[in-house]
Amino acid sequence: MQTIREITKNKLENLWQNLGKITKEQLSQELVELSALLGNFSEALVDLEKAYTEEKLRALKLTEKVNQAEILAKNTPAYQEYQKARLLEKAVNETIRSLKYRIRTVSEEEEVSKNL
Repeated sequence: MQTIREITKNKLENLWQNLGKITKEQLSQELVELSALLGNFSEALVDLEKAYTEEKLRALKLTEKVNQAEILAKNTPAYQEYQKARLLEKAVNETIRSLKYRIRTVSEEEEVSKNL
């Protein structure tokens, strides 16, 4: 079974590869699906942030110095997963914005072509 991250990455790659071939209705459907994935993704991000915070607390107990604990925590798999998830969340948000703009542009083009 694919993770939310894998599903999201596949959807983004597929969407960008076929953007010029997708109809306005398909774009709208993709927008709805990405928005739903973003909601699920945000929930997963909370769990990843919690795991990273727990790593920071463990490191703080070891070193008793905040800056050293931060460095140790950033060198854990928990932090790497958290960062990857944050970057993917940003990519999804940007794609959603782009899709909205594309849908608006296609609608305007259709309106102009009807008036010709």
